[in-house]
Amino acid sequence: MPELFFNAWGIATLICAIFTLILLVFLFSLKRRLWYTQALAYMYMGAFVLDLGFFLGAVFPEPLGAYHRYLTVPGALVGVFFVIQFAFAYPRPFESRWARVYLFRSITIFTALLGFVIGDATGGQ
Repeated sequence: MPELFFNAWGIATLICAIFTLILLVFLFSLKRRLWYTQALAYMYMGAFVLDLGFFLGAVFPEPLGAYHRYLTVPGALVGVFFVIQFAFAYPRPFESRWARVYLFRSITIFTALLGFVIGDATGGQ
């Protein structure tokens, strides 16, 4: 069983993870939500995964804590992706063609970056 370091950094990242989880549950529990509310909920989902990765990296020592990057990198990419989608849609849809072009390009870039990060982290095996 690995040793846990539950210090001030672990408590701070736990508080951030709980806060973003509360916001995520609230936004997903809305009955009738528009596209920008959905994009904001997905952004908070990425932020929750990012905070959860930081929490796991804070409480588990090396070498197990080094694997938090498998959560933080995709969480950050998802968060950035959907905050830009939110900016395109709020308060009214702006240039919906540009939003669709950005959507497809960013999915391609996200997939390529995720593949690079996973390939680099596993040593290219």
